[in-house]
Amino acid sequence: MNLITIDFETYYDREFSLSKITTEEYVRSDMFEVIGVGVKVNSDETVWASGTYEQLRDWLQKSFNWADSMVVAHNTLFDGAILNWRFGIYPRVWLDTLCMGRALHGVEVGGSLKALAERYSWARRALK
Repeated sequence: MNLITIDFETYYDREFSLSKITTEEYVRSDMFEVIGVGVKVNSDETVWASGTYEQLRDWLQKSFNWADSMVVAHNTLFDGAILNWRFGIYPRVWLDTLCMGRALHGVEVGGSLKALAERYSWARRALK
């Protein structure tokens, strides 16, 4: 089984953002737009892809064996909703680093990817 790490970057503005509306309202909105997506399979190099909705859909659906893959994201509620609702992709297993961090450290402390990286010294290791 492959481990696929994924991170979507999407359009937002002052009024159209996750701080103003729910994840479902945001992802299902007519204003929703994927700017690009970073994908890493196992220990391969990360690939960045952007393009039209159709180009991204075709690339995502045809390039990966989702049915036999674990997908990891930071806030899988968001990235997983995009994969499911926008691209019709259903991986075998979901992993969520935000939920893992909250389970280990609680919800009262910072759960951002930056906070986790600092907590576990990932950023310093990556620079060495």
